[in-house]
Amino acid sequence: NPETARLFIVIGEEAERGRGIGKLIMNKLENIAVKKGIKYLEIGAFEFNKPALALYKKTGYSEIKRVKNFTFWKDRKWDDIRMIKSIGEIGTNSDERNFST
Repeated sequence: NPETARLFIVIGEEAERGRGIGKLIMNKLENIAVKKGIKYLEIGAFEFNKPALALYKKTGYSEIKRVKNFTFWKDRKWDDIRMIKSIGEIGTNSDERNFST
């Protein structure tokens, strides 16, 4: 769908997690997407990544699909959780996004 963009964000260093970098990156990407006419953003995380899932929910994403047993990590299988957010109208969730660049 040309009105949908998929986001891929990886913050691998433990010391960098929880510092707001993911939210900053997401805000910047949302600003770019709005300017490009994108109406929906999709993102995903493995179910063990509770901080990422909490951030996505907090910033307006909702679960649309769960791929069961998608990956194997720490001796077990984990689901991949796919989420979507509508960004088609500036002002939607404006308290969560700064549209200036």
